[in-house]
Amino acid sequence: MGRRISPKVIRRYRRRVLLGVLPVLVLPGCAVPRHHSAASAATITITVSPSSVLLDQGTVETFIARVWDAHGRQLTDMPVYWRSLDERMVTINSSGTATGLAPGETRIFAEAGSRRSPEIPVQVLPPGQVPRPVQSVARGAAPGSITGLTSAVVQLQNYQDDRLDALARAGFSLAVIDLARDAGSSYFTAEEISRLKRSGTKVLAYFEIGSIENFRPDFASLRKNDGDLFLNEWPSWPGEYFVRYWDPRWWSLVIKPRIDRALSAGFDGVFLDTPLAYEDLDLSLVPDQTRVSLARKMVGLIARISRYGKAADPGFLVFPNNSPELQHYPGYTEAIDGIGMESMFFMPTDVPCAYPWCKTNLDDARALRKAGKVVLAIDYADKPQNVAAACRRYREEHFIGYVAPEALNTIRPACPE
Repeated sequence: MGRRISPKVIRRYRRRVLLGVLPVLVLPGCAVPRHHSAASAATITITVSPSSVLLDQGTVETFIARVWDAHGRQLTDMPVYWRSLDERMVTINSSGTATGLAPGETRIFAEAGSRRSPEIPVQVLPPGQVPRPVQSVARGAAPGSITGLTSAVVQLQNYQDDRLDALARAGFSLAVIDLARDAGSSYFTAEEISRLKRSGTKVLAYFEIGSIENFRPDFASLRKNDGDLFLNEWPSWPGEYFVRYWDPRWWSLVIKPRIDRALSAGFDGVFLDTPLAYEDLDLSLVPDQTRVSLARKMVGLIARISRYGKAADPGFLVFPNNSPELQHYPGYTEAIDGIGMESMFFMPTDVPCAYPWCKTNLDDARALRKAGKVVLAIDYADKPQNVAAACRRYREEHFIGYVAPEALNTIRPACPE
C-alpha cells in the first residue's frame, strides 16, 4: 500500500513554533503564577462564548472566556476558573468543556480575579433531541460544487494581523486553514469565514482525527478524564499522541464538537489530518487489532464524519490528508470529495520525490482523480525551477496544487492555469 510521507523526512502540517515560542500547556492545578493588582481585578470584564447552549445528554460543548481590562485590552495571562450552578446536570472542567449529564437547565460562568462573567444558560435534552447545526452562511456556489476549484492555498499559522483578509485578497478558489487562528481556542468566527467566502474562496477547516496535540484546548481534560484514549506519543513529534480513534468517546468529545464548530462558523468542509494513525500507532498497545482492522476503523470514522456533516449541510466537503491507499477499503471513496496529498513531487525542501512510495502515492491519487475526486497536491519547494516543475505536473495530472513553504505560514502565489 502507498505510504504516507515519513515525519522523519517531511515536516507535517501545522508544527506551531510562532515567533520562536513553543505552545505552553497549562494543566489543571498547574496554573502559571501571575500577579494582578486588586485595582486591575476590580476593573476587569469577562465575556463568554457561546452565549447559550443546547446539549444532548452525554455530549459536550467548549466555552471560551476572554478577560478585558478597563481600556478594552485583552488580558491573556489571567487564569480563568469555571463553575456550574448544578453539577448533577452539567459539569464544566478547567478547559471550559461542559458535559451534559441529565436533562434540565442550569447555568455556568467563568471567574477571573475577583470578578465573574454573566451566567450562561445550558439546557440538556435527552439523547437525539438537539437539532443538528445547519450552515446558514451563503456558500456562494452550488451546494457541494467542486468543479470550479482551480487553485488552492494551505495556511495553518501566522495569519496577518490574526485575520483572513490577506487570504481573501489572494483570490484562491480553495483555502485550508485551522479552526482557530492560534491552533487553540481563538476560533475563527462566522463573520470572518463569511468575508473570506465572499471573495469566491471555499474554506476547509483543518483538524486531526487520529491524534491530538498537547496545545489543543480539549487536550488537558481528555488526558485527565479519559486518559485511556491515549496511545503512544508520536516519536517524531513530542507532545502529540495517537489515540483510540474508534472509541465512541473520541467521536463525542473531540470529533463531533469540531465538526459542529466548523458548521456553525460556515466552513465549506473539513480537511482531516492523520488518517495515517492506523499505520503509525504502536500496535502492541492494541493487541486485539491489526493494521487491516485499524484501516477499516479509520475509514469508518471518515465515513461517519462525512455522513454527519452532509446531514447538516448536503454540500459539506470532506478532504482527508494523505493515506490514499484507504480507497481500497469499502466506503472510503464514496465518503470523500477530495484528498490532500503532500510531497508527491517535492519533499522539504526542493528534494525531488524519488522513493518507490512516491509512484505508489501518485498512482493512488490518479485513481481517486479518475473517480471524480479533487486531488489537492501540496509540495515543498523554493527554487523557481522546482516551483515551475510542480505546477507543470499539476496541470498534466489535472490536480489542483500549492507549492508551499515548509512551515505553511505564508501565502505563496498560485500556480498559473
